[in-house]
Amino acid sequence: MKKILLTSFTFIVLCGLLFTGCGKKKEASPYEKAVQEFTDNITAYGNEIDSLDVNNPDSKTQLLASLDKMNDSFKTMQEYNAPEKYQACDEIIEKAAGFMDQANVLYHQALEAEVFDSVLYESARAQYNEAMKYASYMGQALMGQDIIVSQNQVNE
Repeated sequence: MKKILLTSFTFIVLCGLLFTGCGKKKEASPYEKAVQEFTDNITAYGNEIDSLDVNNPDSKTQLLASLDKMNDSFKTMQEYNAPEKYQACDEIIEKAAGFMDQANVLYHQALEAEVFDSVLYESARAQYNEAMKYASYMGQALMGQDIIVSQNQVNE
C-alpha cells in the first residue's frame, strides 16, 4: 500500500510550495482554495492507505473506501474551472480524474472478485500511478512551470 502513496508525494510537495511561497500573503482565490482542499484530501486519503494493516481482514474494505473518497476528490476538483493563469490545469485534472476513476473501478473489480485478480490489480495500480503523475503535472502548472505531457507540451 505504500507504493500507492509514493507517487502522490511529488504532487503534495509541489502544491505545498505553491501555497507557502515567499513574499506577501494574499487572499487565495476560490480556485486556489479548491486546490488546497484537494491536496489536503489526497494527502489524508493517502495517509489512510499508508496506515492500513494488510493483516487486518478489514484492510481491503478500508482500502476501497479510501480510494472511493480519493476518486470523489478528483471528480470534485475536475468540476472547477481554472482561472486563465492556470488554464492548463483544466486539461490536466480532467486526465488525472479519468485515470483515477479507471483505477478505482479496477481496484474494486480486482479486490471484490471471488478470487483475487492480480492482472486487474496491476492495471489498477498503473492507472493510479498515471492519475498521480497528472496530479503532479497540475502542481507544476500551478507553479507556472511548463510541463511535458506525453509528446505534447502544456504551457502555463
